[in-house]
Amino acid sequence: RVLAAFATASYEHAAAVKQFLKYTEFESQWLDHVIQDIKEANDHTLTNIIYSHALIGIFPSQKLLKAWYKVAGDLSTFQSHALSLSLWSLAKLYVRPPESFIRSWYIAFRREASNFDERGLANMVWSFGKLGIQPSAEFLALTGELFERSAFAWHSQALSNFLWGLAKLQAQPNVNVVRAWSNRFLEISAEFTSRELSISLWSFATLDVVPPRQVLKAWAAQFEKKLSSFDSQNLANSIWAIAKLNIQPTESFLEIWTQKFMQVMKRTNDQELSNA
Repeated sequence: RVLAAFATASYEHAAAVKQFLKYTEFESQWLDHVIQDIKEANDHTLTNIIYSHALIGIFPSQKLLKAWYKVAGDLSTFQSHALSLSLWSLAKLYVRPPESFIRSWYIAFRREASNFDERGLANMVWSFGKLGIQPSAEFLALTGELFERSAFAWHSQALSNFLWGLAKLQAQPNVNVVRAWSNRFLEISAEFTSRELSISLWSFATLDVVPPRQVLKAWAAQFEKKLSSFDSQNLANSIWAIAKLNIQPTESFLEIWTQKFMQVMKRTNDQELSNA
């Protein structure tokens, strides 16, 4: 946990931790110790083990994963926080868990669903989207209901990640989910970063869902305010989404988008040029 906290301080700190692990015997000695004691680990400790790997950005060994899944078992002792964070950590590491784990996770989620907060729900949907795990219609319906009840208190990162996860899963949100998302966006649109604005519009476009007019107006206003922080990818994704949704942008929008894109064009890759 100490190394993980150090690694999150900056990119330089993360690089230093990876170098330390690469050129010392710390990781192998730590692994031997964990494998020996993991049988006694509770859900909190198990979650911290996999979460630390995700924060540092190091892939856990197959030996560790095998032991971890075995002790986690049917996840009957995992509470909502541990369920969400362990799934997020695996997704962050691009580790698709075995089917037995996924089945147990579904069962545990139904048990703990009422205890999932905004971060837990957003991380869950983002993780399924990242790993390409397609939940059942029943599962998605329950998730939508939970979102509708709590959306009034969600923050920008959770809103954008939730929508991105639905888009990656091609899970069409119903009218109530879109309304709840839109209402909260209109309340806190000023909090959205350039990346979150881009992700949100890209997600709507990927889902072929045209946001309400008020949402588009608020999005455009925030785009202009946050323009200086838009990079080439966010610019390309935004204009792709506008075209995909058959939205006719204003001349002023096209002018400032073009000016900004010309500024960052030298850092634009082929895919971004294609989107633009």
